[in-house]
Amino acid sequence: MPAPTSTNGDESWKWRRLPTHVGASQRHVALSDALSRAVSTPSIWWHSTTRETLILGAGQNWTDVDLKRCRDQNVLVLKRRSGGTTVYAGSGVWGLDIAIPAGSSEWRADILEAYRWTGELWVETLKELGVDARMASVAEARSNSSDPDECSSLVSSICFANVSPYEIFVNSRKLVGFAQIRRSSAYVVQSGIHVQFPSARVARLMQTSDPEALAACVQNRVIGLAELVPFDPEIASVRATFERTLTRRSGRSIALGEWSAAETAQADEAHLSYAPS
Repeated sequence: MPAPTSTNGDESWKWRRLPTHVGASQRHVALSDALSRAVSTPSIWWHSTTRETLILGAGQNWTDVDLKRCRDQNVLVLKRRSGGTTVYAGSGVWGLDIAIPAGSSEWRADILEAYRWTGELWVETLKELGVDARMASVAEARSNSSDPDECSSLVSSICFANVSPYEIFVNSRKLVGFAQIRRSSAYVVQSGIHVQFPSARVARLMQTSDPEALAACVQNRVIGLAELVPFDPEIASVRATFERTLTRRSGRSIALGEWSAAETAQADEAHLSYAPS
């Protein structure tokens, strides 16, 4: 598809980059949902948190995690509006939301094509950083779900240890995971990338009879940026490279913007689901 061009300086031809935020995951979940409901211009938003949080998929069972241990260790447990299974958030994890309103040239009516578009951005970004990454194929994802081995059964409740189409892998280990919130007026593709993935810690927070085996399986399936590029907890070089890639591939420049009143109002009204006490 040809890159869009603008001759009139219209702001709608730019990506709005919302201020990078480090704060509460529950606010991030609410704002992500608000983007899917109220966004009017293509937008990107980077975010991270300082409090350990387990974020379950919308239809996931609370019993997949060890709720008592999470409470005892001050780990927040909540559900997001997108599907999938448990995502671990903490100081070594960064999220990126890409919000696409209907009618924009980046809109993809097919869910998998929206993931493919995002995956291509990540592969090009990581290549520029010297990382030989690849997208998982649809066939690979189907094979992973239809032919489970012992590890597959153990890690079934951990999003990052499973394979979905067009997610980003280095060899056989996942580096970038995806989720999507889709509505008729807009959708948000969410990327999650770990600087370091605390496999043993995550395993101890899940409901399992064998946390050591679970940790070993997760370790073999997930990789963090710190194993691939110079350590940078704020992933500044990754964010800057991704944004250059996005600008180059879309033909849109990026301009710093703010949340609209409609978006923040939607987030303020969000009714989130928290783990039962």
